[in-house]
Amino acid sequence: AVGALGVLLAGLPLPPRVRVSMRRCPQPNTPWHHVVGAALGEHLPRSEFKVVPGADGVDVMFFRPDSSWRT
Repeated sequence: AVGALGVLLAGLPLPPRVRVSMRRCPQPNTPWHHVVGAALGEHLPRSEFKVVPGADGVDVMFFRPDSSWRT
């Protein structure tokens, strides 16, 4: 599912931030922020975002969000 998110984001103006919640997901052997970063990195340049772990998921923050997202 995270790979599909990467495909979606690659075709859209990037937002400032995306939250990925892990509900009813078994804990992987690798931390979630590494899993999400690797999956998104297949579709977006890794230098364009950072992934920050949270209590029940991760936050993905984009360094250069599209201006259409600003209010």
